[in-house]
Amino acid sequence: MAGAHPAVAFETDGGVQQVQCRLVVGADGRNSTVRSQAGIQLRGAEPTHLFSGMLVGDVSEWPQDTYATASEGEVQCQIFPQGEKRVRLYTTTAPDQRRRYDGGPAGRARFLGDFRGMRCMPLAQCLADGTPLGPCATFAGEDTWADVPFVEGVVLIGDAAGYNDPLIGQGLSLALRDARVLSEILVTTERWSPESLWPYGEERRKRVQRVRFTAALMADLYGSFGPGAPARRRRFLSRLADPDFRGRALLASLAVGPDRSPEWAYTEHFRKEVLGMTLGTGTRLTTPSTGPLARLRSPRPVTAAFGGGPSEGVVIALRMGSRQGGGEPRPTWRVVRGSSNGIPRYLVGDRLRP
Repeated sequence: MAGAHPAVAFETDGGVQQVQCRLVVGADGRNSTVRSQAGIQLRGAEPTHLFSGMLVGDVSEWPQDTYATASEGEVQCQIFPQGEKRVRLYTTTAPDQRRRYDGGPAGRARFLGDFRGMRCMPLAQCLADGTPLGPCATFAGEDTWADVPFVEGVVLIGDAAGYNDPLIGQGLSLALRDARVLSEILVTTERWSPESLWPYGEERRKRVQRVRFTAALMADLYGSFGPGAPARRRRFLSRLADPDFRGRALLASLAVGPDRSPEWAYTEHFRKEVLGMTLGTGTRLTTPSTGPLARLRSPRPVTAAFGGGPSEGVVIALRMGSRQGGGEPRPTWRVVRGSSNGIPRYLVGDRLRP
């Protein structure tokens, strides 16, 4: 319970137990019981797409160091290797496709069939031939947030404080940042009052506002379907090779984070630049010469691999490279454009080919 003397009650074999504490930290997910009992309101944006996922095994041909995403027709898909010949597969579809993968085995077969139909995706057949290792779940791809993620005696972190559209996969990063920012306040503050938690609330509000902007823009590019959508994706990707195209900051922001991205990457003008709606007037599209985005000006930093052809599909892929200096594996990107007899060609590192 919240209040001046917060406490947590739980049930064991010995009966109901209650423990008093200085502060209850609710980290119990998107359907948070702590949030509900504390009376903290959650706001949300209308979902513009659905997100479905399934764990698949026996996918021996897919390189386990390569993540990829593709958009074609009425489906966007993502592939996350899990090791031991397993991959976690996801699709993004329009909101009216809620029942697309219903029906148990039939729904799972249709889910894999959507990967088989990705003519723009190298090795699509090996993904479709995999073995389902669990259910195929579908949920709305909305953004939610709590304007004030705390009351006296209770504070929320992670999805409990509001969850991000899973299309851009920032949930874990947001939760870890919540834990860090909150813990830094708690270890330097003697009294854990609502007043002392305001800096956490403000930092989180600004951070998730930026991440929501990025998620909505990525959804406009990769999670929207119908007339004009393929051309919009092609237009964006064709400009990535231009070092003066500020739209490159959209992909970079997923790696460097919202606090290290430039202010202009969260403006309506930037959104229109990315979607090809306008190039603005009197604005030079430049990226900084120093800082985390400086490498975007290099002749070969383009963070995408994509292909075209009759299907009007688009593929983006990332390969994790070898460790350097004992650190984490570094991503390796390469772009290859062109076709032979109308058949798209792709290359990511030296592993992923048609």
